[in-house]
Amino acid sequence: SITVSWAVASDDMDGVNQVRVYPDPDDPNIAYRSYPIQGDATSLEVTGLKPSTRYTIAIHYDSANRGEVYAWTLPSYTEPNYAADNATFLQLIADGAKEIVLTNTDITYTLYSEGADGVKTDAVIGVANNTDISVYGEGTADGTMPTVIGAFNLPNGLTSLHLEGLNLSGDGYSYSHAVIMAKDFATPNLSVSVLNCTISGYKAGFFYDNETSGGAGVTVDNVSFSNVMVSDIQGSGGNGFDLRTTGKVGTVSITESTFSNGFRTFFRIDSAPTDKIIFSNN
Repeated sequence: SITVSWAVASDDMDGVNQVRVYPDPDDPNIAYRSYPIQGDATSLEVTGLKPSTRYTIAIHYDSANRGEVYAWTLPSYTEPNYAADNATFLQLIADGAKEIVLTNTDITYTLYSEGADGVKTDAVIGVANNTDISVYGEGTADGTMPTVIGAFNLPNGLTSLHLEGLNLSGDGYSYSHAVIMAKDFATPNLSVSVLNCTISGYKAGFFYDNETSGGAGVTVDNVSFSNVMVSDIQGSGGNGFDLRTTGKVGTVSITESTFSNGFRTFFRIDSAPTDKIIFSNN
């Protein structure tokens, strides 16, 4: 549920007589649902919300919008593994935990370990026990999300990656892309989805199929970036969305997102037959 509250000035003769929630919690195909406000009430709890959904809550007097806020609902977990520190996060990545939940916004998580000599070793996603992995961030009430530095390098054997509620950082252009198919990647039918994330500080962009990956044998079923904010991309050594040797692509969907300050080229698919490309409300 989401609880919204407001204050009405003493000389405000109209006040608030309804709260509109966009989209309608009961039917996302309906633009909004209106909740009547009686008397001098100054708060409303909205229940029955869908997980992993952005809702806009607007207070109204009749048709006049008196102010609005937005909020994301939490995901619906089935097998959550919580990481309050970076060591736990790296171990869960290595173990290939099905659902990893980052809970600490006061630290920086990394996709590498660092030795006493300062040498960094990239984390390897384990696929021995599980081939579909989700990493979630549990943010604060003010919208601060856990930060992850580095690149998600997708190993051969991985079939699905989902990222949600994370601030992904390239650490001052130290990494080319936020998500990279590894050099030896040859797993058919890959699915990647990124929802409600910020992506910044990378050299080139947000998704890359390494030139030396499996090539013609690889089918990328679905790649989805939705409600992401991508900014501060150096535009060096690659393209924002970059598929070069993949054999076939199902659907690429980029929706409800904002891109600024960067890219050499925004979107590139070299030769792979592609069923559908969706750009909507960006």
